[in-house]
Amino acid sequence: MHSIVTGRDGADGEYEVRGRATLEADGELNARASETTARELGWRPEVGKFQLFCVVVEDVTFIHWPGDNDQSVTRWPVGVEFVRKGTSATSGGPPEPVQDLLVDEP
Repeated sequence: MHSIVTGRDGADGEYEVRGRATLEADGELNARASETTARELGWRPEVGKFQLFCVVVEDVTFIHWPGDNDQSVTRWPVGVEFVRKGTSATSGGPPEPVQDLLVDEP
């Protein structure tokens, strides 16, 4: 899944989420999802008329261009962050490690 890019300069960034989605066919689980949706949102989806998926997120990447044509990349769960310095309007240099968004927890 990929978020939209909201501006030509890319300053707001974009997200890429990778993983697996499997269809949940269990009727009881679908009924519980319908009940929870009704309780939380005030709208009850009709069991059998919606598809429920189990989604396992395996990788999230955030890319943004904070200025000067540099591309900043942060990935989870591998904990990789790097910047590619802009070398022209459409090109970037090799990845250079940075510590910007990800922090080590105590």
